[in-house]
Amino acid sequence: MSKLSNIMSEKIPPQIEKPRSELQIEQQANFEGSWTNLMIERLRSPEIRKQVVDLMCEQQQSVINDAKKYIHERIGKPKATGEDPWGYVRNAYYAEEFVPITREDYEERLTNRLEMVEKDTPISFNKDEPNAGGGPNGREIINLGWKNPKSGEKLNINQWNIVESHEKGHMVRRYGNQYFAEKFWKAFDFSQVEFTEQDVEDYKKSHNDQITEMTNTDEIKNVFINYLKNPMELAERMSQLKNYFGLAGQDRFTKEHLIYARKHYINDTDFDNGMTQFFQAITPEKEDAFIELINSAGI
Repeated sequence: MSKLSNIMSEKIPPQIEKPRSELQIEQQANFEGSWTNLMIERLRSPEIRKQVVDLMCEQQQSVINDAKKYIHERIGKPKATGEDPWGYVRNAYYAEEFVPITREDYEERLTNRLEMVEKDTPISFNKDEPNAGGGPNGREIINLGWKNPKSGEKLNINQWNIVESHEKGHMVRRYGNQYFAEKFWKAFDFSQVEFTEQDVEDYKKSHNDQITEMTNTDEIKNVFINYLKNPMELAERMSQLKNYFGLAGQDRFTKEHLIYARKHYINDTDFDNGMTQFFQAITPEKEDAFIELINSAGI
């Protein structure tokens, strides 16, 4: 057999596709798959799953420590009702008798919540009902009658993808108490957030029920900043950034990702759910803390 025929008979090795995280930053951007599925896949990865459960256990211990301190500082033993951040309300206990939720409990609840949000998506057509990460029935709600407050237009499929993954993320990452606030706020400087007259008008369009009594721009700005400062809101905007680059559980979000996202995320998605102010709060002095947080907070 000739050399040529030998070559022709050899099998061509399969093309090995690079992991997305090894592509150039601009090639990673604008992930076109399901942001919801990507978020769920990350939360099922061992590394991210461990981060979430670690945080839930740490915050519970923080609550117990605060309760014991409260009791020791006062005469008597006032009872307090403890509420688990995943929505399981406990009966009233003395702090000394409080039985912590086990790590295994949190593991099981995380699994159950992921299965729940993956299974279906509750929807609404009520124009007065907002998109929500925990509606009246305890589930996320996607209001298909909702319009982009910036443009006044109906959302396209990619923008609904952002909304759905954001609201479903709220159902899993219940980062709502003071423990999370202290942990997350170290990575932001909210004093640098700007809120223009146009921002006020846009906010009125989508939150009219909340601001009927407010006419002062500063009041509305404070309402917005307090909303943005909620660790649950910060977490889901961090998740949006990881989704934008298609990052999997083992992929690190880098400063290069942040720099690129500042310039391109809002234009590429044409959807600004407070992302302008979110980026403003990540000042140069806070960038390192932000990178550490996004890679360690179960995002």
